[in-house]
Amino acid sequence: MGGRRASIAAGPYVLLVPAAIALAAVSIYPLVYGFIASVRQFRYGLDLGFAGLNNYINVVQDETFTTALATTAKYVVLCVVIETLLGLGLALLVNRELRGASLWRIGIILPMTVAPVVVGVMWRLIYASDIGIADPVMGLFGIHGVHVLGPTNLPAAAPFHASQMYSKNLANFLALLVKDGELVIDLEDEIVDGTLVTRDGKVVCSRVLEALGEPVPATEAAAT
Repeated sequence: MGGRRASIAAGPYVLLVPAAIALAAVSIYPLVYGFIASVRQFRYGLDLGFAGLNNYINVVQDETFTTALATTAKYVVLCVVIETLLGLGLALLVNRELRGASLWRIGIILPMTVAPVVVGVMWRLIYASDIGIADPVMGLFGIHGVHVLGPTNLPAAAPFHASQMYSKNLANFLALLVKDGELVIDLEDEIVDGTLVTRDGKVVCSRVLEALGEPVPATEAAAT
């Protein structure tokens, strides 16, 4: 009798096992793996070992990161405050027996019943630069030349921007190698050191040496 009661009591917990496993797979495991990766040093996809808190120190000292973090915090605080106050105000409004309360309720609930595709089309027409009302309204406040609607043919635009990014990366890489019109090989730079294949007539890249079956110097092996 006692075993039967125990099995009945454990039944709900057994049913929760699949959900717990799914939660651990999609939530807990990535969180743990992300923390482990944050305390290790990677270079060109290779794990160079334990880095301690160096990654966190570098990030905190990065001005771009701190600026982005502060901007994100401002948006989060403002959005949460505005959404909370607006939602509370609308809830109190539709809950009270006011004149025209039914119309308020319909106006609030109706957008929830409209298909998302229709809503997307409506907002696209509003923000369209040629026929929408967003640009003229902003023009009334002295804001001109702002096109809110992004490109509609994204698949065709992606290769163009990818080529731009590649050419910009290549130009930045050449800027590391050329100083005042002369070629300068700065081995202290991680990018230059990691992409250098030959020097003084010898192969110095450890990956190329491994592919050729040549012995890798001890310093190169330790670095990789």
